[in-house]
Amino acid sequence: MKTMLIKKIGPALLLVVLVAVAVAAPKPLRADVSDGSRIGGVLNWSGNVDDTIIVYVHRHDVRIETINGKNPSNVSMQFNGRVRERRGYVHLRTWNGRGDVQIVQQPTPANDFTAAVRIFDPQPSAGYYTFTLVYRQLPPFDDDDGLQPWQH
Repeated sequence: MKTMLIKKIGPALLLVVLVAVAVAAPKPLRADVSDGSRIGGVLNWSGNVDDTIIVYVHRHDVRIETINGKNPSNVSMQFNGRVRERRGYVHLRTWNGRGDVQIVQQPTPANDFTAAVRIFDPQPSAGYYTFTLVYRQLPPFDDDDGLQPWQH
């Protein structure tokens, strides 16, 4: 009887574990979405923020402006790709932070294709934040776009 119970519970338990792992695993960034866009650049940012900063992304450069409070500390950035001078948009995935993280500027010709993300930490002392900002280029695409095959 115990053997049969183990055989019945074994596969079910394995299924539960596999589902739990799949749900907990971070979702990969999708290269295809319904608007026909494709990934043109990805910024992974982390750091300690005291009050308010703005993170600007222009082409392949990232700049931080302190609006209020102390300058951010322990900043780490990894930027693959770039914000191109073409039709596109950015979207934000916040991973960690006790305050507010939001896009305050989409890249357009009027702002020289510069995206901006504001981080506001309302509590005393600095809070730790991480986010991923993804730039998606809209069609039409050219053949010499500088993107890696996995980004198409």
